[in-house]
Amino acid sequence: LEETDIIYASIGDQVVLKVDKEKRRLLSERKALKKEKSKPTPPLLIKRMVIVQPVKIGAVSNRTTQIPNPKDEVYFVFEYQPTPFLEQIKEAYDKVFEEDINDESIAQVTLFGNVGTNSDNHATTTNMVSVNVLWGKNGGVNGTEVGGLVNVNTDDVNGLQVAGIGNAVRGEVRGTQVGGVFNVDKKTVNGVQVAGIINVAKKSKGVQVAGLLNVAQRTTGVQAAGLLNVASASSTGVQAAILGNISGSDSRGGIQASALFNINKGKTNLQVGLLNVGKKVKGCQIGLINVADTIGGASIGLLNFVKKGYNRLEISGADVLYFNAELKLGSRGFYNIFHVGFRPMDGSDGHYAFGYGFGRVIKTRKKRFSHNLELLFTQIKNTKQIEISNAPKRKKLNLLNQFRWTMDYRISRRTSLFLGPTLNVMLSKLVDESTGEYDLDILPYTVFEEVISAKDPMYLAGWVGANVGLRF
Repeated sequence: LEETDIIYASIGDQVVLKVDKEKRRLLSERKALKKEKSKPTPPLLIKRMVIVQPVKIGAVSNRTTQIPNPKDEVYFVFEYQPTPFLEQIKEAYDKVFEEDINDESIAQVTLFGNVGTNSDNHATTTNMVSVNVLWGKNGGVNGTEVGGLVNVNTDDVNGLQVAGIGNAVRGEVRGTQVGGVFNVDKKTVNGVQVAGIINVAKKSKGVQVAGLLNVAQRTTGVQAAGLLNVASASSTGVQAAILGNISGSDSRGGIQASALFNINKGKTNLQVGLLNVGKKVKGCQIGLINVADTIGGASIGLLNFVKKGYNRLEISGADVLYFNAELKLGSRGFYNIFHVGFRPMDGSDGHYAFGYGFGRVIKTRKKRFSHNLELLFTQIKNTKQIEISNAPKRKKLNLLNQFRWTMDYRISRRTSLFLGPTLNVMLSKLVDESTGEYDLDILPYTVFEEVISAKDPMYLAGWVGANVGLRF
């Protein structure tokens, strides 16, 4: 509405209008001044050009500017209008780098800390593409994040993370993490972690591969490390390391393989290593030393200790060594045999023996009956032949090899009587080179015998014998 020179006043119930003469004068002068300024400027010689009111490129300005009109020069005023190209750049920048109402951004670039396109909102913004030149802290990733040194996220990561040194995520990871040194996640990793030194996660449901160490509370996938794998609560997948593997008491299966040791405090299916320690082994243990509480399959090794397994002490007599004692340790599927034996001769002369072997128990339909199949290797020595003890090691070989089949009848809970045939094969270097005969007269008879090689003779003989005894 145009301003007028009429004023009003309220008198009682009436409104009185009148003309304000002073206001009329001021309005008349103002109109005259506007007419004078609107007259076109005559053409003059341009001596210089001056931008009276500069405006930033791309800014919108609809204001007009009053220009003085001196005698000797003309002033030109340029009013900058928005350029379409610059507007497109600005729109593209806002679309890519500015977060929406859900704190999500298409992309962000950070030099370090909060020095980046997300500035003060960097820790709460989730990005589709995230680039941290040195190191950056962002809300989350729904796509790809690449960092020169370290990537840090306070929320979930869905996609790919790659960093020169490492990645640290407080939320969950669904995808792949690759760190030159480390990957650390406070929650669950559903995917792959690859690190030069160490991977750490609360739960790993995928693959962890590290140059030295993988650590997780619970794993249901694969852990592969150059040094050690640790699943402190449970592991139901595969652990493979050069040094060793450790899994907790909540484990419900899985496989452990290492060059040195495997420890499982819960249930496991298979352990392969120099030393294997398991609580409840559903399948097998294969190693030099195996220790278990219970085992469903077999502990196969030089020393097997199963708390609730096949642990027996045995006293027996046989046709070569009359008095024998054996300790059998392991499981029914596979047990070790530690053997000592003695055979007295005339006077104080005699033969003693130490042996090692292994066997297994075969159950039958009748609870009191079972069968044992065993292989035993026994070195026999003569107590009086001094020349034998002074001979070279190859001359000391006097090895009795036995395959035994015994039938076991249990007469009480821990005691049983057994007997059965034995197939015997003697291999000995104790040969008289002049006569070609075996030096020790301990064989009951032979089914076959032969001296192999005249230059370095080896005595070979075989026969069938018997074995009888008690097991406790």
